[in-house]
Amino acid sequence: MSAPAGSATAQPPARMAHTADPPPTAPATDEAPVAPRRGFLAAGWDKFSDNAIPSLVVAVMAGLVLFFFNETGDQITETNDRITRLEESIDTRFAAVDARLTKLEENQQQIAVTLATLVAEFAAFEEDVDARFAAVDARLAKLEENQQEIAVTLTRLVALFEAHYEVPVTPSG
Repeated sequence: MSAPAGSATAQPPARMAHTADPPPTAPATDEAPVAPRRGFLAAGWDKFSDNAIPSLVVAVMAGLVLFFFNETGDQITETNDRITRLEESIDTRFAAVDARLTKLEENQQQIAVTLATLVAEFAAFEEDVDARFAAVDARLAKLEENQQEIAVTLTRLVALFEAHYEVPVTPSG
């Protein structure tokens, strides 16, 4: 805070970093004029301190930003590496699945060939069984014919035997 104008402890108003030194004010009537005692080094230090603090703040902020970007860059690199590993893992798994699908397709083709072979063999076996049953049916038909011929022959033999010996037919019982 500055003292009111005209007091013995009056100070010049605060200066801004980008403005030049203000011209000295006229001394009050009851004060003797006092020239500012600023040496070359003091003026340089004031100029330096006015510019150094904002520069230091900017440098610290820039350092923090660079540190943040460096950390972010590392995280991006790690994320890209993880994505690459994940893609490689997925590619490997897809290759394994593709190999399994190829093997399954080959097995399916082998099963289809085996099924076609079994169907053909079963059809041949069925034809063979049908042919054998047809042969058995033919033999049974032949046996039935032979049985009828035997029955006819037996009937003739019995008739001849009866005619030769003239045995009277007696009812049994």
